[in-house]
Amino acid sequence: MKKTLVLASLILAGAAAAFAGEAATDPVASLRTGKKAFETACSKCHKLDLPLSKRLDRAGWEGILGAMTARGGSFAPAERGLIVDYLVVKSTFETKCSTCHGTQSALSSKRTREQWEKTVKRMAGKQPPAFTQQEIDQIIAYLTLAVGSE
Repeated sequence: MKKTLVLASLILAGAAAAFAGEAATDPVASLRTGKKAFETACSKCHKLDLPLSKRLDRAGWEGILGAMTARGGSFAPAERGLIVDYLVVKSTFETKCSTCHGTQSALSSKRTREQWEKTVKRMAGKQPPAFTQQEIDQIIAYLTLAVGSE
């Protein structure tokens, strides 16, 4: 029995590492994994509309997940990181893009990843707000996931 548990743990760890590696190389896959983990883990205890309405930075989301863990929520370390990443990117999109216009227009537009890249880079060139290259890449990935046609 003990050998079976050890073997199962090693297989799961290997699969998780391989999956995490795949997600790390493709930002859309990483966000998709984080979104699914968020929906699965967080909906066990509450509706998702409250956390989805928040716009927090990484420290804020880490604090929220820490509070949920203290209340009995359970997140694997890799899962927790992917959830935080997804929520940070979603918050970045909402915060940066809503400075100039609402987000509904973007969220109702089907575009390919290449089309989102062109649109986001054009919008990022308008000041304010200033966008970092990382934010541009994250927003492109988020929109590709949310409404894109990869």
